[in-house]
Amino acid sequence: MKIFDVTVPIKNSMPVWTGDPKVNNKLFFSIDSGEETNVTSIQMSAHTGTHIDAPRHFINSGEPIESLDLNTLLGEVEVIEIDSGADHVDAITLKSLDKQIWPKRVLFKTNNSLLRLLEKDHFVQNFVALLPDAAEYLIKMGVKLVGIDYLSIAPFENGSETHIELLKKNLIVIEGLNLVDVAPGFYDLIALPILLIGADGAPARVLLIQK
Repeated sequence: MKIFDVTVPIKNSMPVWTGDPKVNNKLFFSIDSGEETNVTSIQMSAHTGTHIDAPRHFINSGEPIESLDLNTLLGEVEVIEIDSGADHVDAITLKSLDKQIWPKRVLFKTNNSLLRLLEKDHFVQNFVALLPDAAEYLIKMGVKLVGIDYLSIAPFENGSETHIELLKKNLIVIEGLNLVDVAPGFYDLIALPILLIGADGAPARVLLIQK
């Protein structure tokens, strides 16, 4: 059994979405300073690094992170590689994959991985993301969970429509996946968000287990 940890490490210097709080994690108590223990203080957005969006992220009356279905967050997933020349994923892109039956869970490996965007020390606005018609197509095909290899499932500009299309159908969205070393194919997914009661999203530890 081979396990791929596709979680982005959280550190103070990492890029975050434009305008979001920067990561500021530090020792609140320190043994080196004479205290009995080391205790780390955590300060960051719920959408830092590898994270899961809840419907409440874009829909004020939507379900919070603790309401997501664990049965959807665990189970078989397909990693699908998108042509490295694509600068976005639309319905035509998905139809061209010629899949007769779509799996319940899908992770998209795109040019974001080829360019190792998650390893950059700054936020990149020009990343591959899903356009609204791609979101509509995935819903139509019965997909219940979708993930991508940068900090948003939707484009930097005008990204609300893609998010709302997915989240209003309670489709689970995982963002910030490090898929650089992961080959296309089927895996077992473990994706567990931190249980932040009432939150619109949460950082997650995400593992892919090779079948």
